[in-house]
Amino acid sequence: MPDLPLSLEEPIEYIVPKKFSVEIANHQRSLPISRSLLRRLVRDVLMAEEVLSAEIELAFVDDPTIHQVNRDHLRHDYPTDVITFPYSESDEIPLRGEIVISADHAISQGERFGHAPDRELLLYVIHGLLHLVGYDDHEPADKKVMHKRQAKLLKEFVPSADVETRALKRPSASKKRVSKKGSTSSRRTS
Repeated sequence: MPDLPLSLEEPIEYIVPKKFSVEIANHQRSLPISRSLLRRLVRDVLMAEEVLSAEIELAFVDDPTIHQVNRDHLRHDYPTDVITFPYSESDEIPLRGEIVISADHAISQGERFGHAPDRELLLYVIHGLLHLVGYDDHEPADKKVMHKRQAKLLKEFVPSADVETRALKRPSASKKRVSKKGSTSSRRTS
């Protein structure tokens, strides 16, 4: 019998292709969006979170629309920055979910904190993606962990000048989080 190249006791590593589908709906006129930049950001953040496959929907809306979504689905009677709807568990393949983002909120918060509204909008995308992969911000300790992670990802993939040049860096490895349901938030990271 010929020698086998691998013993049965050695682990076999499978290479799984990463597949990401990103659908983008733009239902607002306040802020121009770059579909290619958004798709790249979603891919890079999910790769950094070790997601193998995902089907993500991004919906960019105005404040009255996100207010209505917030009221109808979460029973919160106010506009917010981002609302995440997970359609799968965070460890399910593919990861599926929808992220609704207010461009009006990005403009007002960007002005309030002294940075570009498009950068604020990209922060909301990262925040929503982190909810989908299992981060939560309802408890102070969880909120601190989530905000630290989103700040790191924002700095890594959207350095200040890159919002204007539309260039993003490549992802680095990171650990995937345990599933917790995401929702809406009013968080702050610069």
